[in-house]
Amino acid sequence: MIMKSQNATATIGNINTCSGQDVLVPLDVTNFNDVGAMTFYIGYVTNAAEFLSIQNINPAIPGSITYNATNGQVGI
Repeated sequence: MIMKSQNATATIGNINTCSGQDVLVPLDVTNFNDVGAMTFYIGYVTNAAEFLSIQNINPAIPGSITYNATNGQVGI
């Protein structure tokens, strides 16, 4: 078995919004090669934001993406 490591990067884009507006927050992932599974946890202030869903998934991603949003944290 050959094991290798890599310098992977996940970046959440900056956003500006007005109250009551739906917003897509971009998450860019680079250098994730030959990865079987990964999990991101993103926290937010529940008094200021509400998580609704995941949209606009890059079609180049094989398999499926699941998420769970609880108490101001989204696990993707």
